[in-house]
Amino acid sequence: MKPYPNPTHFDSKYPSHYDPLNDERFTAKPNVQHVQGQLTIRAKPAVPRFCEREIRKYKTCVVANDNNQNVCQEEQNNIIAVCPQWALNNLKEKKLGLIKLEALNNKRYREAMAVSSYNQGRTVADVPLRRWEDGSREHLRPNTLWADDRYVDITAEEVKAAKIRVEERRKVNPTPNRA
Repeated sequence: MKPYPNPTHFDSKYPSHYDPLNDERFTAKPNVQHVQGQLTIRAKPAVPRFCEREIRKYKTCVVANDNNQNVCQEEQNNIIAVCPQWALNNLKEKKLGLIKLEALNNKRYREAMAVSSYNQGRTVADVPLRRWEDGSREHLRPNTLWADDRYVDITAEEVKAAKIRVEERRKVNPTPNRA
């Protein structure tokens, strides 16, 4: 990784020899990892406040100048001058991780929106026009009393015989009136 032009020493805030990106506690696991099928970015050491302040100044300048980054060259140079090397590397890795997340989300979206093999080459124009009443039960299944094929084998004589049996049972064992 090419070092940034950073002549400032940070002994007052961080020791100049300390690089948290190479610390064993943080390099044991990769920065970007899969957790339950989703890509997440592990927490790294926070960017120092003085570095965040310079980044905010730069972003404010860019917004104030209608996304013209050429006007904010001084603020951009201040970020490189003020932030330590490891913080700049951390920001770069975070940006790459976010780009990976976006790429995976785009891939997942394209897979979800892909046309299935059944519908390949078909359009909405292939679907015949229907009326509302075409969806009613008598138009969908005109041969049966039920909406499914549960009692398709039963004849009208069997239905009449069943009605007679039910009437006889009610005469023998009348149900009380429920009011």
